[in-house]
Amino acid sequence: MKKILIYDIETLLEMFLVVIYIPEDRKWMSFEVSRNIYQLEKFIKFTEKYVDYYWVGYNNLRFDAQVVEWIIRTSGEWDELGNLEIASKISQKAQDVIHDANYELFPEYRESDLTLKQIDLFKVNHFDNKNRMVSLKRLEFEMDLENIEEMPIKFNKVGMTLKDLEDTRYYCKNDVIATYKFYKITIGDTEHPLYKGNNQMELRENIRLEYGIDCANYSDSKIGDEMIKKFYCEEKKIAPADVNKKGLFRKYIRLRHCIANYVSFKTPQLQAFHEKVKWTIVAQDAEFQEEIKVFGQTYTFAKGGLHTVNTPKIFEATEDYQIIDWDVSSYYPAIIINNGRYPDHLGEPFLIGYRKMFEQRLQLKPQAKKDRRIRGIVGALKLAVNSVYGKSSDMQSWLFDKQLTLFTTITGEFSLMMLIEEYELNGIKVISANTDGVTVMIHKDKIDKMMEINKWWMDLTMYELERTDYSKIVFSTVNDYIAITTNGDVKKKGEMLPLSTVM
Repeated sequence: MKKILIYDIETLLEMFLVVIYIPEDRKWMSFEVSRNIYQLEKFIKFTEKYVDYYWVGYNNLRFDAQVVEWIIRTSGEWDELGNLEIASKISQKAQDVIHDANYELFPEYRESDLTLKQIDLFKVNHFDNKNRMVSLKRLEFEMDLENIEEMPIKFNKVGMTLKDLEDTRYYCKNDVIATYKFYKITIGDTEHPLYKGNNQMELRENIRLEYGIDCANYSDSKIGDEMIKKFYCEEKKIAPADVNKKGLFRKYIRLRHCIANYVSFKTPQLQAFHEKVKWTIVAQDAEFQEEIKVFGQTYTFAKGGLHTVNTPKIFEATEDYQIIDWDVSSYYPAIIINNGRYPDHLGEPFLIGYRKMFEQRLQLKPQAKKDRRIRGIVGALKLAVNSVYGKSSDMQSWLFDKQLTLFTTITGEFSLMMLIEEYELNGIKVISANTDGVTVMIHKDKIDKMMEINKWWMDLTMYELERTDYSKIVFSTVNDYIAITTNGDVKKKGEMLPLSTVM
């Protein structure tokens, strides 16, 4: 277990403040430079004493750690300066750091250059992604903290009063409390059902030990990317530095190259739809999207997979009718591997390495329930195999090949549509389809027929279906629902449950 401390800094024109909490000792520390207080030398000595700890913060790699590192390296030159001059120098440096971040310039100190080891919860949880960016204040709201306050003092205020100083200390300590609470969620030390027992830091440590990838501050996406690169390089017998950093760019894509050979339909409407899509040509930057109404249900084919257009409705199992959900196990990775696909510019060695990762995960999965270390390895492999699809559509990724993206999506959609067609032609009603699964409302007399259809489909496609039985499903839309399994478990899809509901 890593030794950690939680910290936050404030960098006002007339006040520099560091507040620290050491969980193992339940100890609070603070160091300040203001008009009448000078504790900078004590802070430097403290950093020397706790150099083996991991300093946990929120967006600290981009801000707090940059300022602290600069202080450690340059404070020896400040002997002739007064308290307010030192606070002002630190404040100006902080503004420079913020300016560089706003213009997306590289930070002055890389993580490997920092004196103090860092854990940045902002990066671990991938909140540095523009589409996922969350402020610490927003997290405080989600975690239902009692005190949620904006910084009460402007950073450039002149003539700070004693109350201003005290308010800043209170505000900074409150941020440390919020950061610690979020750290506990990140390591699974919470009763929240979405996070309980899911130790993201232990996962990253297991990856470091097993694969030599130092990923303490990597997002899940970056971990997956680095894992894939490692397996690919081993298969290709090249160093990671020699991997081509650019993907494959195409002017247009013929969708007939994006549909598996086994795809076929029985009903004229779906046959015509299949032909239409097959002879479509799309530009690389265009998105594939189609819609078809069949069997009394509207289905959308789009980037996010196959979806029914569900309206608010409640389905309940009865003595005669069951609600059964069939999910395809590891659907997108299985589509790529089973059909022998890979980013064209990387060649078959990529597929060989990718298949090894996929198979290693399946082999280790049974042991993961009893062995925490194995569970970490399985988790790492899952991140890797699941990230290829997303990376194949990322123009900044070395895996970029839009044709692979479209093959995965369209083949997945048509494959599920084949299963749906066979269900419907045999009197089995589909109530929902969602990316990698189909939910049916089925009379008990049709169960044997459903299993026969499933076997035919799995033998044809080489994918595996996994069953879940529900007693009730409440739909708002296809992406917003609550389902109760027959053993009482609750499955929810849609907006994340507020953290405050169970904490």
